[in-house]
Amino acid sequence: MWAAGSDVEAGYWDQKDCVSMSKDVQVIARIGLILDAIGESEAASLKELSVATDLAVSTTSRLLNSLQQEGFVERDHLTKQYRIGRRFLRLAANTRPRRDIASILHPLIEQLSALTGEDAGLAELQGNFAAFIDRVEGGHALRIIDVIGRPEPLYVGAFRKVLLAFQPTPWIKSYIRTVEFKVFTPNTISTTADLMAEIEKIRKQGYATSFGEKLADAAGIAAPVYDHTGNIRAAIQVAGPITRINRRTAKRYIEAVRSIADQATHVLSGRPASGGKAASAS
Repeated sequence: MWAAGSDVEAGYWDQKDCVSMSKDVQVIARIGLILDAIGESEAASLKELSVATDLAVSTTSRLLNSLQQEGFVERDHLTKQYRIGRRFLRLAANTRPRRDIASILHPLIEQLSALTGEDAGLAELQGNFAAFIDRVEGGHALRIIDVIGRPEPLYVGAFRKVLLAFQPTPWIKSYIRTVEFKVFTPNTISTTADLMAEIEKIRKQGYATSFGEKLADAAGIAAPVYDHTGNIRAAIQVAGPITRINRRTAKRYIEAVRSIADQATHVLSGRPASGGKAASAS
């Protein structure tokens, strides 16, 4: 027999605890799959959720019953479909936005800089302007310096255009009615028609590019980051000299920026960036 407090007894209980924890983690992971599947389709049947999560019907049913009892999901008695419950909706409504996104997303900005070798930054809207709130320097000696916190107009540069293009349509129309264009280089957008066309282009492709718009020798590529409401929260960008970032080399930078922006959206909201709102600006 084991003596109380012996190493053998302690090892036995540690093993039991590990097994129990492993089962708990598995249950939580399965619940997460079910909730994700319901959220993506808004409402789904037991069979549909079983297929979507790759869980047995019996397992799916058991977990749904528990979630329903706790108010996390609701079942329509007519359609037999499950949807997110009032308890979840109440929790979401009472959740405060995560404001310190610079520290939250800093590891991803570091990752983007490491992937591309270029300066990477995180920017947000500040009134009718945009400003960087975080930046990581690349490894090259020749770099483009963006000042943290300095406001810049929204019609010029990749990250600024992203923050403009994915705003609600009324906001964009109001901005365009009042904007006064300042020409920085021959490539600066300087007319309302050109700005509207650029906004539509950015919305369709999901990212923005800038080649010599603010500084003649500077280039940038940016993509949106969305919050839990599906609205744009920030923009992520890489920037560098046109000798390195240009139309010929842009593809790999675009892929890196969009991938990191998707990850950032997932961190803030739990959904991919493609789930963000982008109503027509027309």
